[in-house]
Amino acid sequence: MAAQRTIVQIVAESIRNNTTPFIWLICSRLEPHLIATFKSPQISAMTHQEELMVSRAIDNEITKYLTDELAKIGMEHDIPVPWPCERDMGTLVNLSGGLFIYANTVVRFIGDHNSLGPEDQLRAVVALATSVAKASSEHPLSELDFFYLLIMQRVPAKILQTVQWILLATNVPAVEIDVKRNRQLLGLSPSQLQTACRTLHSVMKVEADDIVFYHASFMDFMQDPQRSRQFCIWKDCGLALRTELTQRLQAVCNDPDIEPYCALHVCY
Repeated sequence: MAAQRTIVQIVAESIRNNTTPFIWLICSRLEPHLIATFKSPQISAMTHQEELMVSRAIDNEITKYLTDELAKIGMEHDIPVPWPCERDMGTLVNLSGGLFIYANTVVRFIGDHNSLGPEDQLRAVVALATSVAKASSEHPLSELDFFYLLIMQRVPAKILQTVQWILLATNVPAVEIDVKRNRQLLGLSPSQLQTACRTLHSVMKVEADDIVFYHASFMDFMQDPQRSRQFCIWKDCGLALRTELTQRLQAVCNDPDIEPYCALHVCY
């Protein structure tokens, strides 16, 4: 957050001092810390804000993207064409609801090599259309929520708690935890961490020293009990998870054989 505010302030200063010959376009979600930064008197006078609404006008682009990417998956798995059929493709586009992030996640989910195969994955996504049609939620990402629920439901029960711990460890306030320290915190070997994270291949990836989420909406979902339900890692739903994680974090911080890396500060 601090780094994002600093970047905006540096850009604003360059505009005031005419040190760069650019017109700057900054795209972001409506994050409170960025809203406050842009509303500050020093910056608001030189900026113009435009809110981009989700639009079904890009359905043709989403259709082309899904067609091209799923064709590659079909060829890789030697699935007879045409696949997906026209009806299923239409369902995927409707479920996407004008959100490219939904289409991106669908492609990664269907192409997951740790599944029973693309055809099974496709059937699972298409089946969401029934649940979405019956839902009465007014949340703008309700279709995406159903998809995220499907992803979490496919995490094997025996490693679900480990997956929730990993997600929670990436979101502990005031604690910077890289992949190595995440493993130390949770008592996982490199292969165990990779195996657990592979179950969430559609929404995140493990890089050399960090866990990276493809879109911030997934962790928003995981922290909202009304959206993620029994999978929530925050508020009352995740209290037991956080209590044990706090104990593990304290043990790691106090271990003389492990380089200190954090100041314990877990908010409830």
